[in-house]
Amino acid sequence: MLNIAMKTGSNFFEWTHRRADGTDFPATVLLTRVNLKGKTFIQATVRDITEQKRAEDTIKNYALNLESEVKRRTTELEMEKRKVEGMSEMKDEFIRNVTHELKTPLSVVLANLTLLKDYSPVGREKDWTKLLDMMERNASRLNHSVNQILSFSRLNEITPKRERTYLNEVVDSVYQEYLPLAVAKGISLELDIEPVIVMGDREMLAIAVGNLASNAVKFTEKGMVRIILRGFRKSATITVEDTGIGMRPNEAKRAFEQFYKANPSAPGTGVGLTVTKEIVEKHGGEIGIESKPGKGSTVTIIIPRGI
Repeated sequence: MLNIAMKTGSNFFEWTHRRADGTDFPATVLLTRVNLKGKTFIQATVRDITEQKRAEDTIKNYALNLESEVKRRTTELEMEKRKVEGMSEMKDEFIRNVTHELKTPLSVVLANLTLLKDYSPVGREKDWTKLLDMMERNASRLNHSVNQILSFSRLNEITPKRERTYLNEVVDSVYQEYLPLAVAKGISLELDIEPVIVMGDREMLAIAVGNLASNAVKFTEKGMVRIILRGFRKSATITVEDTGIGMRPNEAKRAFEQFYKANPSAPGTGVGLTVTKEIVEKHGGEIGIESKPGKGSTVTIIIPRGI
């Protein structure tokens, strides 16, 4: 270092210096060549840069933390972006599903109405009744789809009523509603209930159970659908079992996601189970599903009795 100063006239560098008390500290050293009375000397200027180093470390740590925070926020924003894109795709799929779900039965009803205009029932009572039955089924399907969409759109605004509700009456009314559809499909709809009273919203609970019954009947081509109600000291359970097409594990995990349909071409709006889950949770309850492809599904609702 002295040689450099002698050759070039100066040398500036950092090093660790030692105080008189033996402690070390970071310093800058400036070595300067000085000519005095024909002799050459090296003048050393030492400056303590402890505070400067401390400030540099602070800035360095801040930069590292900032970089880490930027990476974290970038990752979060990317996830949110993908989530929004996914929701947008699901929304588009939902709109397509709803359009199809409403248009199909409406087309059937309109077509049958056109036939009936020019159709004389005299001597063709069976055909007349068949047309009317077809119209009734499709009108019911249309009504169910509209009710599902309305329920889904209003869920966040509605707080369940807390009133004495005979859950067995709710479940029985759902059974009576879907029995004709099950009979028409040639499957058995079974009911196994007992008297149970809960504090809840009768209308909302009917929607929740109705969605489960609708799905079970819809996706069961042979065999049976069974609705079971049991009351316990603090809770009530409603179980809907079917011998339908079932779902794979990855599909069952997503069954309650809004707009999700395991088979996009299958009938339905894709919000039924979402609505049911929201209603159950608004009542402080839980819902779960077990399913096997080709074997069927079992959906269980647990509702606190609250009485």
